[in-house]
Amino acid sequence: QRRSQPAWRVSHFNLHVTVATFWITVALLIGAARFGWTDWALTNKYLGWYVLMAYGATGALITASMPRDGMRLLLTTFVAAGFAIVSLELLLVSLRSAGLRLSIDVLWYNATGFAANRNAFAFQLIMVTAAACALNLRPRLFTAILASALAALWFAGSRAGWGTMVLLFGMAIWCGALTPRRAVGAILAATALIVTIEHVWVVRWIFSWLLDPSGSLQFSSLRPEIPIRPNLSLYEDSTMAERLRSYVGASELFVQNPLFGAGLGAHVERALRAAGTPLVIHSTPLWIAAEMGLVGLVILAVPILRIFRAEIGRARHDPTARLLVLAIAGFAAMSLVHEMLYQRTFWLLLGAGLAWLAAADRHSPVSEPP
Repeated sequence: QRRSQPAWRVSHFNLHVTVATFWITVALLIGAARFGWTDWALTNKYLGWYVLMAYGATGALITASMPRDGMRLLLTTFVAAGFAIVSLELLLVSLRSAGLRLSIDVLWYNATGFAANRNAFAFQLIMVTAAACALNLRPRLFTAILASALAALWFAGSRAGWGTMVLLFGMAIWCGALTPRRAVGAILAATALIVTIEHVWVVRWIFSWLLDPSGSLQFSSLRPEIPIRPNLSLYEDSTMAERLRSYVGASELFVQNPLFGAGLGAHVERALRAAGTPLVIHSTPLWIAAEMGLVGLVILAVPILRIFRAEIGRARHDPTARLLVLAIAGFAAMSLVHEMLYQRTFWLLLGAGLAWLAAADRHSPVSEPP
């Protein structure tokens, strides 16, 4: 409709996207020339890149086409959806703690939401927290959202998620989105919620005792057979060995092809040929360096670093800058030990935040809360 290129908070961002798309195409062709076309490279990674751009463009379209209410509408919907999923997850964990046996996987060990992966779910919780920090919510509602996110993060059992959330809380306090008092209140509320869920079975025992004072029901029989505490398998031998193998394999690919990389999908293809099972690289920077080389790492990292540098100076007084800084910080921290580039929630928030400047210039000051 505007017959012009989209405008962003950071200069030359259209060029960054074009160059990144070009280099991912080059990496795909390099891989095809070396080991042939693979579904992992073509569908998951290459076509997946266009899906990520579509999510970013969707966020941008919402905030740019509705300059007065678009950002608030998007963030409120995003946080509400996350809060609803978290509430459902905590309810299901509570039912399992009470001893109910439902034939759904979500009640087994770690909380995963609809992500089907505890680390992906933890990342979604981090993005929900970042979005909530950019909204001017009522104090009690804000505390409830943070507490429920922390409780769900506990039951997810993602150590990377825990460390990233600590970093996010620290940055939120630094930029004024969260006060130390409110952070402590959210942590205490989350602790109380976790303890309550862990001991729901006691309530069941009390009701059973009231219904059967003779004591024919055995106390031990009412406790859940499987503990609901998170299954922390990050440092188990099998998981750690797989992680180390991915790091070693990625490092070998990078040493062999430092400049242009080994080609898109090279590591998974190499693992399939060696062991018959796919193995992803559990680190976004290491994966990019191994398959797209130093050139690809620079092309993809520079725009993110430019955005972070431009926004961190105004994060204390600009809620949109706060959103971008917190989202990028969460993404960068968790990407060190997991492959997070293709997590779509990050790109939705990134596109929305980057497009907000042009809309704000025409209708309202940038510093106005979204």
